[in-house]
Amino acid sequence: YFQKRKKEKIAKGECLSCGRQSIPGLKWCEACRKRDGQARSSFINRAKCLMNSAKNRAKMQRVNCTIDMNWVMTRIIGRCELTGISFDLEGKRSYVKQRFNPYSPSIDRRTAGGDYSPENCRMILTALNVGINHWGEEVYRTIAKAYLRQRREKRRQSDASSTYNYDLPLEGQRANSVRIRKH
Repeated sequence: YFQKRKKEKIAKGECLSCGRQSIPGLKWCEACRKRDGQARSSFINRAKCLMNSAKNRAKMQRVNCTIDMNWVMTRIIGRCELTGISFDLEGKRSYVKQRFNPYSPSIDRRTAGGDYSPENCRMILTALNVGINHWGEEVYRTIAKAYLRQRREKRRQSDASSTYNYDLPLEGQRANSVRIRKH
């Protein structure tokens, strides 16, 4: 019933947060979207959002949640525990058309269905967590290995015909124009 009512409100253009008129198809009015974006962008508020989400999911799934704010805050200032990529806490990377910032931190349980405990949880990129939740870490590992293998193969093939350096950022590539070796 509630999902149906929620969809009806969105279709009518009613803000789910405050009830004011919004653009049909959007969940929130401009003021609520702006307020939500500002709240999530600050470091402490981002940690609170992660902590509250974990507690709510634990309650819904009837599992224990023993992680605390200190655990969350010490991990979101660091890097993804699987990739080593630093987290984007301030929304610097713009992903307007996407629901989530793929580089934001996300709490992942190593054992699905297990407790939210320091031993069972890790902080990883949202994009990675979404993929792992759907297909599992083994699928991610297989795809990542295949991607890197394919990239190395393409690099070897192109090295035979050019001096293009794939390790340079794009700006460096433009500055150092591509030179083709003549055989």
